Amino acid sequence: MLESPRWKHLAPGWDEAKRRELVLAWHRSDGWPDVSRGLYALKKKKIIVALSNGNMRFLVDVAKHADLPWDAVLSVDLFNTCKPNPKVYQGALHYLELPAEKCAMVAAHMWDLEAAARQGMRTVYVPRATDDGDLRDRVRSRAEGGEVDVVVGSFEELAGLV
Repeated sequence: MLESPRWKHLAPGWDEAKRRELVLAWHRSDGWPDVSRGLYALKKKKIIVALSNGNMRFLVDVAKHADLPWDAVLSVDLFNTCKPNPKVYQGALHYLELPAEKCAMVAAHMWDLEAAARQGMRTVYVPRATDDGDLRDRVRSRAEGGEVDVVVGSFEELAGLV
């Protein structure tokens, strides 16, 4: 990117160390304020697993930085494809040795929840200001005639439901 005409003026000021620091900035992402507390509460009763399009190292680094107490981290690296490919969800079920109906995908992206539901998983939508645009205000639970099993405002609220 730094070789492109649009960005090449920045290249001389960024040595390899600075470039690496910028590339790895995502690895130091902070979680939403409710996530760590909600996951710790969920962990008391449920298996909690990250199933992400991020690579394994990224997921481990973010978990450590943001204090995310996953029981397991499943990257799409394990499946040689990306979500929403059914192989990812089926692979997660295989590794967890659980039937789909005993698992819930919790996400802020409807495309992810729709793909998980097609594999028989339960779905929990957690709307976030940065995801799904105007859609996030229209998602409803099945009990309300909507497309997901549950809509919660936070991971802490979700933990209170189990």
